[in-house]
Amino acid sequence: MDIKEVRKCCRCGQAKPLVDFRRDSRDPLGRQRRCRECASAYERLYRQTEHGRKACGRAQKKYRRRPEIRAKFQFDGLMYAKLHRKANSASTRVSYAVAAGKLIRPPTCSKCGKSCVADGHHENYARPLSVTWLCRACHRFLHEKKNKRIFLQC
Repeated sequence: MDIKEVRKCCRCGQAKPLVDFRRDSRDPLGRQRRCRECASAYERLYRQTEHGRKACGRAQKKYRRRPEIRAKFQFDGLMYAKLHRKANSASTRVSYAVAAGKLIRPPTCSKCGKSCVADGHHENYARPLSVTWLCRACHRFLHEKKNKRIFLQC
């Protein structure tokens, strides 16, 4: 390896090949001064700070304002709504029934008995107000099990 193909990381101090450094057009060697691992660790810590969370939020907002990205999100949302129309309708009806007091959300999961804010699970979307109240973990497990069963049948 040539000397020009190796750089010392300013954070961990290890000499590594240039391919282990991200690109940076402002640098004479065309690479950043931190190796990829150190840069990732730094960014992870930065995103955990309040300033970092706000900066990431602003960047995401700016990204989503781009017309081509906005169109993609709208299209994906429309396709999801079209594919899951019955599920969305049933979920909305349950929300309205709970708000109106026609359905009472129990304080515990009906499967494991854990104290939680229970999710309503529909076995049949044709009967939207017939729900089983499950904690988030039990609900997720049930859907994963159901999806695996569907996948194995195909």
